[in-house]
Amino acid sequence: MKKKIIKEIIITPIVDITLIVLLFFMIAYSRTSPNFSAQKVEIPSAKNIDNFQRDDKTGEISINSKGVISINNKIIDKQNLKIEISKLKTSGVNKIILKGDKNTTYDSIIEIMDLIKENKIDKIFLAIKPREEKNEPIK
Repeated sequence: MKKKIIKEIIITPIVDITLIVLLFFMIAYSRTSPNFSAQKVEIPSAKNIDNFQRDDKTGEISINSKGVISINNKIIDKQNLKIEISKLKTSGVNKIILKGDKNTTYDSIIEIMDLIKENKIDKIFLAIKPREEKNEPIK
């Protein structure tokens, strides 16, 4: 009796590998997306905003509503903030985008701006998002 040779392609391993590769690229894209941030920061909105173009000499400092600070998407301790800002300056950064959560205290923002100015970085930009046309009230 002769053995019958089955001439089929088993699809399951191909589908598994395809899904793994797809998952890898989805995660890789989300981490390199310009909207990726190390922490969630709810940026306030405004009707009239200016467009700003980033370059290699632009740094980013974020502070969320709980007071957690990150520099260029790297979370840092508040005690090391002055040192990290001076590292930015020595690396050639001459502009800072300051992203403050809309629920962050005004005092926290001013404190960070003070440290930026101490390190002789004079160009500070506050990040805001466009306000929708539905006449959001000022809080």
